[in-house]
Amino acid sequence: MTKPGKIRKTNAEWRGQLTPEQFAVTRRGATEPPFTGAHYTNRKDGDYRCVCCGALLFSSKDKYDSGSGWPSFTRPADRDAAATSVDRSLGMVRTEASCARCDAHLGHVFLPLLILLGLPHTVANGTNRLAILIQSAGATAAFRRADVMPVGVLVRLGLAAILGAGLGSTLAVHVGETVFLRFLSIVMVLFTLFPLLHVDAPTREGPPRTGIGLLAGFVVVGFYGGFIQAGVGFLSLGATSWAGYGLVAGNAIKVACIFLFSIVSLSVFATNGAVDWGVGLALGIGTFAGAL
Repeated sequence: MTKPGKIRKTNAEWRGQLTPEQFAVTRRGATEPPFTGAHYTNRKDGDYRCVCCGALLFSSKDKYDSGSGWPSFTRPADRDAAATSVDRSLGMVRTEASCARCDAHLGHVFLPLLILLGLPHTVANGTNRLAILIQSAGATAAFRRADVMPVGVLVRLGLAAILGAGLGSTLAVHVGETVFLRFLSIVMVLFTLFPLLHVDAPTREGPPRTGIGLLAGFVVVGFYGGFIQAGVGFLSLGATSWAGYGLVAGNAIKVACIFLFSIVSLSVFATNGAVDWGVGLALGIGTFAGAL
């Protein structure tokens, strides 16, 4: 059977067809607050179609309660129903999933979507680390080739982040699913609100801070990154900005520290059998290639 061709409309046409919330989510990539959507608690049999073009995306037979706050499915109705692309918004490189027919935003391929695809929360968390390790290795190498990596301070901050990541990852593999998913939902709500905030970056005269405050900050960065990872780049850049590092140096420190502590985090999850190596490699290689 021949599949319908691509559907392309102007934003004005989509606005005329969709509600403001539907337009914001599907055409602007906004995130619906968890536990609020009409389909989250829906138990009726049937198909779930794209609100924009009507394409079949999921079936109710594959729907389950992940506890994440969003409708969850173990698989799409068809392997060609969704497309993926690289999303560099919000200071991160992520894999975005969208309707293959009309490009409506469906979500991102990181922890929430890995969970929606049926991976247990601990395995989704661990699998994500393999993808992040591959991605951050490429970014770190690029900064190193550009000779903008502040190696001296990075050694101290990397060790602090590794310490925190070991503790955070250990907690992550032992915490209950309900607690983890509730915390993840809170993080996703903050992601939704973040673009609405307008915070000026702090300014500092003189050389950057390198003392105990910055080290403690990166222990926290590592702990959070070891526990959940999502949004850790914001915390890292916030710490380097507070310390007085510029955007280039701050990003170099960020990706290098993520690379270092991801080695520790991945080791902790792998030791506990919480990594799907096939999914992680596919996700990591795909994101790495798309970011080139």
